[in-house]
Amino acid sequence: MKAQASSAAATARKPLILLFDPRSTSDRVKLSDWLAAHSFSSYEASDTLDAIELISDFTTENFPEVVTIPRDVHADVTAVSQMICSFMNPDLDLPVFLYSRERNAGARCLSIEEVAQWLESGRNRGEI
Repeated sequence: MKAQASSAAATARKPLILLFDPRSTSDRVKLSDWLAAHSFSSYEASDTLDAIELISDFTTENFPEVVTIPRDVHADVTAVSQMICSFMNPDLDLPVFLYSRERNAGARCLSIEEVAQWLESGRNRGEI
């Protein structure tokens, strides 16, 4: 899978990190289509290290609002979050969630509706 970035406006704030099951192509496509239709900028990382490279690039002024990362089905969201933060400033406190088909799937999971609420509320831009 090749990393892709949308052409929508990017943000100077911290992005929302969404981990998704790479076996579920329909979920990834649905999320990508929704983000594009609602003009949210996104980046589809090829793996966690690709996402870290993007987020830690000090020459980049604007980041996508959402970074999606395929995850190992056995990977723990907290462990991935800690791995990302270990390469970066731990005070950055990036929002890392598992993308889920179902609403209220858990404390570290977001459905498409919950992603919409998160983005539209401006939380990922540091406004709340």
